[in-house]
Amino acid sequence: MRIVRRGPVEQNTGRTLSNRHLAKNRSQVRAVFLYFYTKFFLIVFQIGEFWYDLRMEEEIQKLKQELDTIKERNNRVEGDKAWETSYFRVILISLITYVLASITFYLIGNPNYFLNALIQSGNI
Repeated sequence: MRIVRRGPVEQNTGRTLSNRHLAKNRSQVRAVFLYFYTKFFLIVFQIGEFWYDLRMEEEIQKLKQELDTIKERNNRVEGDKAWETSYFRVILISLITYVLASITFYLIGNPNYFLNALIQSGNI
């Protein structure tokens, strides 16, 4: 007994499918494949965007924390700078310099030690 291949057979009727039917079925298969292929990659991209958004949120939170620490440091530095440029500090240093210079000139025997100390402390 010899088996003859006639090509694809239609499922329900057992008839041989023509090339036109095969082309129609292939285009339907391609269309279904492309549909699921695009749905799959849309889902993959959406998941990727979700993870990217999560990572960006973490990065934003970390940057906010760094910005807060920088602002705190700036406030501390501004306070230190205010002390360095304050008139109270300048007058205090001048007064201490005058007293120490007066004592030093007195100990070395300078006759005008108050006047000479004033000149030394006025150069600040």
